[in-house]
Amino acid sequence: MDDNHIRVLLVEDNPGDARLIREMLAEAKNVSFDLEHFDRLETGLERLSKGGIDVSLVDLSLPDSQGVDTVRKMYSHAPEVPMIVLTGLGDETLINKIMQEGTQDYLIKGQVDSNLLVRSIRYAIERLEQRKQAMGLLEKAGAKLAKANFVLSILYKLSNTISQALDYEKLMGSVMDSLSKIVDSDICASLIYDENSVYVTLRPAYPQCSQFTEEVQNRLYEDILLLTGEEVRKKKMNIFVISPNTDAKAQGMAVEHALSSNPDKDRDFTRIRSFFNVPFTIGDETLGVLNVSSCRETAFPEEQQRILYTISNQAANAIERLRRIMKTEKSKMDSMVESMLEGVIMLDEHGQILVLNPQARKMLGFEDTQKVIGKDLYDKLEVLELDKEIEKYLATSESVPISKELVLSQEEGSKTLYCEVIPIRGSEDKFIGVSIILRDITKRKKIEQMKDEFISSVSHELKTPLAIIKEVISLVIDEIPGKIVEAQRDVLVMAAANTLRLSKIIDSLLDISRLEAGKVQLDLQVAEITELIVETVSNFQHRARQDGISLDYEIPPVKLNISCDSDRIRQVLVNFLSNALKFTPRGGGVKVVCKEEENEVIVFVEDTGIGISEVNIPKLFNRFVQIDREFGAGEKGTGLGLAISRELVELHEGRIWAESKVNSGSRFYFSLPKSSSKKPS
Repeated sequence: MDDNHIRVLLVEDNPGDARLIREMLAEAKNVSFDLEHFDRLETGLERLSKGGIDVSLVDLSLPDSQGVDTVRKMYSHAPEVPMIVLTGLGDETLINKIMQEGTQDYLIKGQVDSNLLVRSIRYAIERLEQRKQAMGLLEKAGAKLAKANFVLSILYKLSNTISQALDYEKLMGSVMDSLSKIVDSDICASLIYDENSVYVTLRPAYPQCSQFTEEVQNRLYEDILLLTGEEVRKKKMNIFVISPNTDAKAQGMAVEHALSSNPDKDRDFTRIRSFFNVPFTIGDETLGVLNVSSCRETAFPEEQQRILYTISNQAANAIERLRRIMKTEKSKMDSMVESMLEGVIMLDEHGQILVLNPQARKMLGFEDTQKVIGKDLYDKLEVLELDKEIEKYLATSESVPISKELVLSQEEGSKTLYCEVIPIRGSEDKFIGVSIILRDITKRKKIEQMKDEFISSVSHELKTPLAIIKEVISLVIDEIPGKIVEAQRDVLVMAAANTLRLSKIIDSLLDISRLEAGKVQLDLQVAEITELIVETVSNFQHRARQDGISLDYEIPPVKLNISCDSDRIRQVLVNFLSNALKFTPRGGGVKVVCKEEENEVIVFVEDTGIGISEVNIPKLFNRFVQIDREFGAGEKGTGLGLAISRELVELHEGRIWAESKVNSGSRFYFSLPKSSSKKPS
């Protein structure tokens, strides 16, 4: 609108009053008026709706509208056009009503001259403009207040979240999440470090920004070097990259900071053009640095910088609290580990030593005050033949624990160690390292050796007289010395059966003694494993039918020739089948399955029997172990069959294991390598 040229809409049904208004406007000085006159509200509203009107003059007594309704209808069509009411009445109540409806002024007909009319028109226009400006200021103030409330709510939630974080990854993940809602950056990053480790967190805002993570990461290292003189690249690195989240608007982000739905138009993703760093500090100590980077030239205004400093202070306090917690927990753990009777070694996912307690030092022959580095430890692990196992865990993050007995030669004599290697997994099942538990079982092994020697000696001493007793009983049963009555025969048959059972027990004792002493030599020949399975199953069919148990086998259609001692492998199969039939109730089933894998042949015997509790499975292949399964009459064994089977399979360089659940049956496995370091005879 031109201040010297005003367009006026007049709605007046009285021609005389309309003429008088036109004449008054024509007399005005320093300003010109374009007047459009309508005598009906309907036609006036049509013109008003088309726009281009600066002010309207309206009579309240029109043929098609009366009083306050006329004002309301005018404003509903053009609320932005100021209105002056023309009335022939000085009704104060009516005047108050029309002013409350938003009328800028009112004029009483017959009391208006040219100056008053022009002044009223200018006043109405100015007053409406001032009102618009005031409303604009209020809207801006409201927007700022809403934005401030949004920022405060984010900071409040962040304060609560990071106060409960128990690791750096979650802590900085929460910080990044909050920053993405209130600071417009393309990459947010942080670096926290302590005496041994560095924790870097990176969060690109868009997929296109992922190309800059390495650049930002290097900038963090340089910033810390400038701030503290610390070359953190030499420390153990922990890098966390949070994937871009393009659904930020759905998270309730402020509109001006919401991620763009078309970032390629808003940003040039060719390089980082601006960044801002804020250190994490407590007192005079620098704990790390927070970085925001942008592909825009002018990013991070003063308001956002203040937010970054606020978040940095919150995060620094949380980092310091987390450090205290970790230090306290580490102190507790160190005290507990150092007081353990077992040797404990813990390595992180990079193979660095985290824990080496006094007992482990003693067992491995390190001095108490000796500084042990990775190479020293790995030299010992290599002697113990554990180095390849550890490297396998670190390379593949395998999760299956292993255990073995190892002999370590030292100046004061050899030690026998029982070793367990256990993978360690953190939150979300992430592989974070390996734990090695060492137990010195030297004394126990010596006692076992004495016991084995005693058992072997006694077994040898019993074998000859037992053979004589067996032969004598057989002669009497055959009535060689003379006739016997039927009752005597029954007693002698029972004696013969128990003599045979005792003979088998002695044979088992001698077998396990020879196996553990390394005195058993395998007669290796190329054998067809499936034929061996078919033959062994056939030998048990009669017993299975008597017990009401189905017995079957499943073998590959092709021949599987492997190098093995057929008699010894048959002994393993016989033991597996005997146990399966022994613990499977009438009506159940037993099956022998053979499968060919890439480097080995796997054989297992499965049954539908009573099963074995999980806690007992690790004990199955130990000597003299009788687990808590229910036996029928005369079914109690020696507890040596599976121990002998284990020794025989391992002598073939194979593996042996079991799977079972109570009341769900069992599977007993053994595997034989297709190619062995031991050659056939």
